[in-house]
Amino acid sequence: MIDVKIFNVTVLMTNCCLLTDRKTCKMAVTDPGAPNEELNSEIEKNGGKLEYVILTHGHYDHIIYATNSCRRKTESNRKRMQMVRK
Repeated sequence: MIDVKIFNVTVLMTNCCLLTDRKTCKMAVTDPGAPNEELNSEIEKNGGKLEYVILTHGHYDHIIYATNSCRRKTESNRKRMQMVRK
């Protein structure tokens, strides 16, 4: 079963959906246009397993935020790997 939560992001209050697989707790977010504290806390509350950023169209704000999300995930994984090695 997949849970769907809708968040209003950006100054235009555009919709961004957080999809969470109840079984694995893996998450996907659609069309994130800007940082949103409510969205970020929901991701962290569910274990921070954001696996996918899905863009339904090519607006610059979605592309920038998706790129930043991927960088944060890569940095987070790199830090976890360093902790495991030590």
